[in-house]
Parts: sequence; structure tokens; C-alpha cells
Amino acid sequence: GITWYNLGTLRMDADDLAGAAEAFDHAHAIFEATVSAAHPWAGYVDSGRCRVDERLGNHAAAIVHCRRALSSFEASPAPAVTEYRTRLELASALWG
Repeated sequence: GITWYNLGTLRMDADDLAGAAEAFDHAHAIFEATVSAAHPWAGYVDSGRCRVDERLGNHAAAIVHCRRALSSFEASPAPAVTEYRTRLELASALWG
């Protein structure tokens, strides 16, 4: 799952948003199947997917992923920069 998360991040940095979305979805499926969707790394995947969806203009999907990521970060805190970036993406999606 972590490798697919990293691939999603790299694809997002390369502006390959469709590829990033696919990689994040694959990472989430692996975490869900192996350790559960509540695993802390699933929050990072949701945060990445939130950023991709917002950049694609899929505001409703971004809101779902951002909120799921932030919920995960409440249970297992993430670095401040990750949480704040997710909050910023959520605000942007809500502004839509």
C-alpha cells in the first residue's frame, strides 16, 4: 500500500492526476484488504486523493476524502503540514 501511495504522490507531482487517482485508489484497496480502512496510512491516502479530486474539480469527492483523512488524523495524528494541507483542500472544495 505504501508503494502505491508513494506512486500516487509522484504522479500528482508530475501533474498526472488520473494516474495519481488510480494509484491512491489502489493503495486504499490494499490497506482496506490487509490492515483495515482505519489504518493510519489510509488517512494519508485519503489526503492525497482529496488533493487530486480537488484539482480535478470533483469537489464533492474531495470533501468526502478530506473529511475521512481528517477523521483519521484525529485518531492518529499526522504531521501538521499534512493536516493543514488537507484542511486547506477541504476549504477549497467546500468553496467549490
